[in-house]
Amino acid sequence: MDQLRDLISIIGQCMTMFADKQPLWFGVTIVVGVILAGLCWWGATHYSRLFNLEFRITKLHQVLCALAGLLTLSFTVVYASLGYSRDYALQSIDSWSDRTKADHAFRANTYRKSYYAVKALNVEDFSKFPPPGQPGSRIPTSSQKARETTSTIEAGEIRDSFSRVHPFIGKVIWPDRNAPIRMALADQNQWFGSGNRTYPVERAMTLITNHMRQNLTTQLPRVVRTARLLAVIVFLLAQAIPFLWIGIAAYRDLKLRT
Repeated sequence: MDQLRDLISIIGQCMTMFADKQPLWFGVTIVVGVILAGLCWWGATHYSRLFNLEFRITKLHQVLCALAGLLTLSFTVVYASLGYSRDYALQSIDSWSDRTKADHAFRANTYRKSYYAVKALNVEDFSKFPPPGQPGSRIPTSSQKARETTSTIEAGEIRDSFSRVHPFIGKVIWPDRNAPIRMALADQNQWFGSGNRTYPVERAMTLITNHMRQNLTTQLPRVVRTARLLAVIVFLLAQAIPFLWIGIAAYRDLKLRT
């Protein structure tokens, strides 16, 4: 349900970006949608005369045709607006990254979880490493187990932080949810191998943010194609309902007359 709400929000934001960046073409799209909706409505209300000249559609049929026309207009605008999904998704990643990097409580909470998780492993000597909140506090990571633990927590917290805000985009970016953890661990090994003593959360965030942008560029076109295909299917179903309903009613009327 969260992903569906996020998807609806993304579509709305894409429509807003389309209208803001290309108001002329947005207006043209609406006009095209209205014309297409009108043609579909006219076709649905008149095609039954091809085989039953005496049939007259009811108010219910008119309502169904009007709803199908409204869905046709919506389909046209949504289909065109999805072209801005990449721009919106990248903007969402950058906005989230800026907010999270400035969130001191998030960094402190992530550090605290990592500290006590590593300490609970009993694989490191914490006698010279004071707890979070005290001067000189840091996490000993001489063992691979400690690095794996901090990578899992830090990368997992960063990944989940974005997914809570944008669950649908997060699903697109991370088909493999463990990918950011493996990246963070590899970077930690390189970082500590260079003689550094403390691995900053900000570094993991920058690494994962860059990975998110790369994955988005790779994965999003496929998702947009799928979304547009689904939009076409919904459009065809919306047209099929009044056409079939009216067609069946016209056929039954013809049978009664003959």
